[in-house]
Amino acid sequence: MVFLNHHAPYVPALHHPVLQALISQLFVGVVFFFVLSGFLIADRYYTVDRAQYCGYITRRFFRIFPLYALITVITFIVFAVLRDVPKQALLLEFVANITFLRGWFEELWVTGVAQGWSLTVEMTFYALAPFLFACIRWRWWMLVLLPLGFLSLGVLLVVLCQGKAYLGFMDSFTFLFGITFFGRCLEFFVGIAVALFLRSYGPNSMRFATLAGGLLCMTSIGTAAYLGVDYDDVFGVLLHNVLLPISVGVFFWGLLTEQTLIRRLLSSTLVVFMGRTSYAFYLIHMGVVFTAAYTLTQDLLLTFIVLQGAAWLLYRTVEEPLANWAKRRSPVAGS
Repeated sequence: MVFLNHHAPYVPALHHPVLQALISQLFVGVVFFFVLSGFLIADRYYTVDRAQYCGYITRRFFRIFPLYALITVITFIVFAVLRDVPKQALLLEFVANITFLRGWFEELWVTGVAQGWSLTVEMTFYALAPFLFACIRWRWWMLVLLPLGFLSLGVLLVVLCQGKAYLGFMDSFTFLFGITFFGRCLEFFVGIAVALFLRSYGPNSMRFATLAGGLLCMTSIGTAAYLGVDYDDVFGVLLHNVLLPISVGVFFWGLLTEQTLIRRLLSSTLVVFMGRTSYAFYLIHMGVVFTAAYTLTQDLLLTFIVLQGAAWLLYRTVEEPLANWAKRRSPVAGS
């Protein structure tokens, strides 16, 4: 979805207005990712306590950072060689990228490995997750209160910082709801709720959850496409930040509890392969690696295939070995 959102607008065969309207909404693939992340982290680490925090965060760090750092360093070396940019500005962008801080600043979020802005959101959730789980274990209603609290904090920061803060820190409501953890935290909490419901109720499910969730997802995306709304519109925020995450949660509940055709499809060898390499693919589907591959092939479909191969190579040589090393070095009970 994200690959099509970024590249399909340049394919002449897809220039029909209806197709372009739908393609323009496919950035919501990130919503599926954030909900899934909330589910997986809660499913694996819900009982992690303070004594295990270092082991938990070590695992998360080595799962995400090494491959991201490699692609980021390559990207900025290319920038330094090919772009006429002041070295001080390039260094600032590099530091903001490599530390995952750029996703808090409107002037920096799209720099470097542009799509990596989502990792600021993801790493914020990783850092907070054990504390969030402790609050929810204390009182179940914290599952509702915490996202409201984060959203309120985000709104307050925008009101205080709008147009005043350094490098556009929390500079607008569009930025808040589209790019930051405070604006998008509900997506993670929906995933957490799915994991906790699964713990409490097991595989018992409402009937047709997969179908209902899928239809709700398509309705949300289709409505946003028809209206042409985004994170700069109140109705767009309601669709993307509230209705769609809940719809995705229902859809995932169906996948977890029902035997359906879509579940069998998503369990197929090809899709599992693409799932395992999806993080590496996400990091290279735009930017210098994509540009090199497209320059070589001059065809978007061939570029997609080449990038899948490159993602598999990066997964097997960098991502998987280091993640497994961190797991062995940092055991966490129950995970």
